[in-house]
Amino acid sequence: MVTFTTAAAGEMKQRFWKKYAEDGMVTFCTIHSFCLATLKKFAHFDAECVLATGDIYEFFFQQLVRHKEIVDKVEYIKALLLDIAVCKNSMCPLAQFEPNCGEKELFDELFKAYENWKDALGKIDYDDMLLKAYELMKNDKTCLEWLQERYQYIQIDEFQDTNYLQRDILYLLAGENGNIAVVGDDDQSIYGFRGAEPSIMLQFPKEFEHAKVIQLPLNYRCKENIVQASNRLISFNKNRYKQHYIVNFL
Repeated sequence: MVTFTTAAAGEMKQRFWKKYAEDGMVTFCTIHSFCLATLKKFAHFDAECVLATGDIYEFFFQQLVRHKEIVDKVEYIKALLLDIAVCKNSMCPLAQFEPNCGEKELFDELFKAYENWKDALGKIDYDDMLLKAYELMKNDKTCLEWLQERYQYIQIDEFQDTNYLQRDILYLLAGENGNIAVVGDDDQSIYGFRGAEPSIMLQFPKEFEHAKVIQLPLNYRCKENIVQASNRLISFNKNRYKQHYIVNFL
């Protein structure tokens, strides 16, 4: 069971245990924790290999010392790291990626310096967890077969916020059997700025030809006026599943 945050995974685990009172039947995790566990088992990584955020910022502060034109370096580094994450998670070649943080030349320079620095330290960041796990699963048959044998049934929560790299990892894990269920609402995709691509959810029935789409039209959270206003607004988006929410007051 793969979900978006550690907190959500923990809550789902507690609900499952309360209902079924059986530990170990299901693994609840985020995509990052799954990938790190895979790297620990098959590539001898551990939690100490993951760079701390403070160390990453310190590295880029040192890189930007001579760039007096960048006044607010904290905000620039924040935007830079977001661009690096989007580049990696969209699996876009560096040469083709257009950053939002500033000039392409500086972005490329900092990106390459960052990768060299991590390699020299033998460290990874959170995006590397996914990239390295994907490469490992793709190139190590023993690793992939072990994972596929262990996780024969897969469910993914918040699927509308999946990016291309996450998709490829999970589809590779599902393999030819395709025992995979996804849950999400393409109307609620809000992480496009971080590389999420709701069209992945729209393409799911085409990727798995035997997939069955089940609509969940009841809204238990909002009053009728909010649901109606939201439906009117989102109806202008044509690239979406056709769905009409109905208010259900408890």
